[in-house]
Amino acid sequence: MDLMPTTLPLFETAASSGCAEKTYVIFGGRRGGTTAVAGVCQRLGLFIGSGLEANLEDLSFRKIHGMEHIRETIDERNEKFQVWGWKHPTPHSYLSSVVPNLRNPRFIVVSRDTAAHAAGMMEREDRSAEESLRLHVKTERQNLDFVFKHKMPTLFVSYEKLLVNPDETILDLAQFLGFSATPRKIRQINSFIHPGRYEPVDTIGKARNFLNQLLGRTSNTV
Repeated sequence: MDLMPTTLPLFETAASSGCAEKTYVIFGGRRGGTTAVAGVCQRLGLFIGSGLEANLEDLSFRKIHGMEHIRETIDERNEKFQVWGWKHPTPHSYLSSVVPNLRNPRFIVVSRDTAAHAAGMMEREDRSAEESLRLHVKTERQNLDFVFKHKMPTLFVSYEKLLVNPDETILDLAQFLGFSATPRKIRQINSFIHPGRYEPVDTIGKARNFLNQLLGRTSNTV
């Protein structure tokens, strides 16, 4: 039986994929699996910063430092690296404004199952079921709007597919990045993305709590 695709590429071109210079931005949503995907990219060979936070975020790309600082950081990285990138779960407030500063920008957008994503936000951010669902939908819309506005090479990656079918997803990411993925490297990366290794994952428990709260709220409003 053929395996279902684990990723979805959009707007890829031979000119972009064949260019020696590439800049990647990895984003998706809060509690949306961007750390796992960024970790895979980093282990495949993508430089995403030094002195990173535990969630693999580069503090230099937080808007609190100001747009001038972000643009200066981009210029510095362009001078040092042909291929590099950074991870920010929700960079929508500034990303469009720095696209002109990026050399051959390429985007990796991480998506999550609706129930699992909402359940994760409920547990870790103390949000209600309704608020979590609405935030999930809003984030997905922002991501789609950005991608279709700029129409630049983009790879949509399913976090759940990464967990269920890691080898295929790693190979897809490696191809989009232009890096090799040997069997040994794939085994090493698998040990990183296994649920509970880089952060605890209890998908069944989160989904059950989410559904219980949502059904409880629904029954009280009928």
